Amino acid sequence: MASNVVLPIVLVEEGKGTLAYDVEEKVLQGRLVTPSAEERRIPFGQYAMRIPTPYGWEYKTAVSPDGKWQVVYNCEHFLLIDTKGGVIKELDLGTERPGGKGLPRWAMDAQWSPDGKKLAIIATRGNLPSTVWFLLLMNPQTGALQEVSLSRPFVVYEVQWSPNGRFLLASGAIDYKEGVAIIEHRLIDLSIGQERKLHLFPSDPTRGSSFAWSPDGKKLILNCTEPGLAALCVLPVEVQR
Repeated sequence: MASNVVLPIVLVEEGKGTLAYDVEEKVLQGRLVTPSAEERRIPFGQYAMRIPTPYGWEYKTAVSPDGKWQVVYNCEHFLLIDTKGGVIKELDLGTERPGGKGLPRWAMDAQWSPDGKKLAIIATRGNLPSTVWFLLLMNPQTGALQEVSLSRPFVVYEVQWSPNGRFLLASGAIDYKEGVAIIEHRLIDLSIGQERKLHLFPSDPTRGSSFAWSPDGKKLILNCTEPGLAALCVLPVEVQR
C-alpha cells in the first residue's frame, strides 16, 4: 500500500486501508483496499518520529469501537485522528501536579470504552524507567480529563474495560521481591468512584499482570506463567455489590 514508510501505522475507515508515515513527504500515506486506486495523504510532519527512534518515541495506536477515530500516541504527542476527514487533534494529558507546575504526562497505553466515548489512559512523566504512573479518564472529543485516584502503593501496569463499560480492571505492582513485581488487581467501579482489591493468585502474587475480559464479561483470561511453565488461566467473574 505504500513504500519508504515507518510507524505509526493507522487504519483507514474501518480497516479499508492503512496509512504510515512517509519520511520524505512528511505525510501519513497509504491506499484504500476498495477502491484500490484511491490514495490518502494526511500532513504529519509536525508529529514525525525521530529517526533513528529512541525508546518511548515509537507511536502506539488504538482504534475506537466504531472504527472512525484513532488515538496515536508516544512520549511527546497524544493525537486523535479522523482518517476519513484527515483531521488530527492534539490532546493534552496535563502535568504531574495540578496548576501546570511539573513534568508533562505522556501515555504508555490507551483503551477505548466499549461505547467509544471515553479513553482509559495509563500515563507517566519524565524518562523511563519510572515508578510514577497515572490512571486517567478522557473524553477524547472534548479533551476533558479526570485522574482516577487509587490507593497506594500501586504502580498500574495494565487496565481493561469490562464489556458493559461500568468497571475497569487494573493490574499493577505493590512491591518488588528480588526484582520481581508483586502483583495486585483492583476493580474500579466508575459509577460510584470506588475500588476493590482482588487477590486472584494469593499463593503466587507475581502472576496475572496481563489479562483480558471475555466478551460477555463472565470470565477473565490471565497470563499465569511461572518458572518452567507457560500458561493461561481462565477465571469465572461475578461482580457483587
